[in-house]
Amino acid sequence: MSNKLIFVTGASGFIGFEVTTQLIAAGYRVRCPARGAKVEGLKRALKGYNQAQWEVVDIPNIFSQPLQDSLKDVDAVVHIAFNLRQTDAEQGFKDAIDGSIHLLEETFKAGITKVVVTGSTVTWNAEGPYGPAGKSLTKEDAIKDSSLIYDAAKTASDKAIVAYVAAHPEIDLTIISPDFTYGPLAPGFEELTLTASGKPWYGALSASGFLYRFLKPDNKHFPHSYGFNDVRDSARAHVLALKAGPAPSGGAKRFPIVTPENGSYLDARAYIAEAHPELVHRLVPASAIPQWPSHTKPVDRARIEAILGFKQNEYTPWKKTVLDSVDSWLKLEAFWKAKGNTIEIPDTHPFA
Repeated sequence: MSNKLIFVTGASGFIGFEVTTQLIAAGYRVRCPARGAKVEGLKRALKGYNQAQWEVVDIPNIFSQPLQDSLKDVDAVVHIAFNLRQTDAEQGFKDAIDGSIHLLEETFKAGITKVVVTGSTVTWNAEGPYGPAGKSLTKEDAIKDSSLIYDAAKTASDKAIVAYVAAHPEIDLTIISPDFTYGPLAPGFEELTLTASGKPWYGALSASGFLYRFLKPDNKHFPHSYGFNDVRDSARAHVLALKAGPAPSGGAKRFPIVTPENGSYLDARAYIAEAHPELVHRLVPASAIPQWPSHTKPVDRARIEAILGFKQNEYTPWKKTVLDSVDSWLKLEAFWKAKGNTIEIPDTHPFA
């Protein structure tokens, strides 16, 4: 157990909230910046957790404001916040690069040298190799094709962060890069799934919205690539990174988190149909579900185990991820209905 204070950005997000609650469970104290309505929403979401271990601070823009007061007495920073829904390449790159560097500068200025950042497997080509170079994507690519904004901005952000830390070797940086992330919502997260008017905000599910849309028979939005992981595994990797030492060979610690099991989305549909026959009428047709020759990726999990301590046999099984997700969604739908809402999964992309 640890009593250290961790500054967690993006705590109101799907992955961020799971990381936050796992940190609390591990004995850490957390300080979570938020803005606007998310300040009170995050407080409501965390109400069921030990209130001596968390605080929410109102910071309108962590990517441009001075943060020294908010970073006082902080032992480490876990930076998860990232705009998944950016539609302007110029602004997307500005937020991704300038914003992240600003946060690192404020962190370093405060004397904090332990930093964990959430990356993404989109910063590598799906087939690998998962080495230090990563994917070659530029802002120009994103300007030409807006569907590449997230991938390109995330890639540029990782490279800028690694370059900054190379110039400041005192910083112990780990980048945890999850694949498509599914799994159950941490208790309390339902409070962050409502709009200001009390309507369901389906976008709160983030990438797990792809799997949730399997409960929409006419769904047209599926993952564009293979590979996945459980949100509990992603969060665990972040928590483990706080205690991890340097890489034996030096260099950046960038770890793609991908479930080793070769489970498929067709398997997921079958799991749901078997466990929940009452949902079969809601399921998307099997013929519509994308398939790939492989559903996992050639990640060096031995290196992850050696440095993070995340053993290769400890990843959550795909069936458990799927069924725990469904149980969580049914509870969420009941929560929405109790607020007077009807359930109408939108035709939009999960990140729209």
